[in-house]
Amino acid sequence: MERGPAFRTTLVCWHCGKSRDISTHGPAMFAFEVAAWANDAGMLGVIDHDHGRALVFCGQGCAREELTKKGRFRLRPKRSAVREVPE
Repeated sequence: MERGPAFRTTLVCWHCGKSRDISTHGPAMFAFEVAAWANDAGMLGVIDHDHGRALVFCGQGCAREELTKKGRFRLRPKRSAVREVPE
C-alpha cells in the first residue's frame, strides 16, 4: 500500500520572498529535489553549481534580477528580499 504526500513544505522565492505551500513524501535529501519540487509547483527551481545550492524563484523575472553581469547567481539576495522588521 503506497501512501500519498504527507510532508508539508514551504517554497520561498529567493528574490522577493513570495511563498507557496506544497506537500511532499518527505524532507529533501538533495538540492535537485528542491528544484524539481519548485518546477512542479509552478515556480522556478535552479541548481547553482558555483555555490552548491538550489535556488527557488517565483518566476523568470526574479531569477534574472539575481544574476550578475557574468551570468552567475549572487551569494546573497538583493535588498528586495530583505524585509524590514517594524519596531
